[in-house]
Amino acid sequence: MTEAAACYAAEMAEMRRTGRLYKLPIMRGIVVSTLWNVGDRTAIGFIQRQPPSTYVVDYYENAGEEVEHYVAKLWELAKERGHSYNGKHYLRCQADPKAYERRLRELWISLDFVILEHEVALWTGIEALRTALARLWIDPERCPGLVEALDNYRPGDDKHAHAVEMLRQGAQIGLFGKEAQVVETDEQKRRRSRRYRNWRQW
Repeated sequence: MTEAAACYAAEMAEMRRTGRLYKLPIMRGIVVSTLWNVGDRTAIGFIQRQPPSTYVVDYYENAGEEVEHYVAKLWELAKERGHSYNGKHYLRCQADPKAYERRLRELWISLDFVILEHEVALWTGIEALRTALARLWIDPERCPGLVEALDNYRPGDDKHAHAVEMLRQGAQIGLFGKEAQVVETDEQKRRRSRRYRNWRQW
């Protein structure tokens, strides 16, 4: 039996064909937003938006580190690259997102975080990211781990899932273009509202 093709093989081939895997400049005067996927590994994507395109200019992934480590990394990249973090920052946390957000705010109060909790079926999310990849540019020198993940990810692949899930969450909320956005059902909204009320009680 032959191995199934990677989920994003066609989209990555098209990115290469059209030159969108490219050493990107950091655009001065355009804020850098971040996408966080926090779990047993933490993946952070650094993006600049100039519609209709979105540019992934940096990527960082690590495991076994506390939140202080990742905040220090943001500071380090701000100094090295000139990143301005005045935009929104999107947080998906598999454990306790409100607690993680509180700690982030304690360490870097000015960051404007949005908690992502929109749950969709796996293949719905995969299709959303497939659509969004048509508008994405990725710097392969600063984001080699992300490129590797997109080149190789298949469902059930834990090694590459953290990076892909980080981008998939951005696609689902329409961050890379409204055509990829997945609209919440009424039941999903009710569940999210109940979780939010529970968090407020902590």
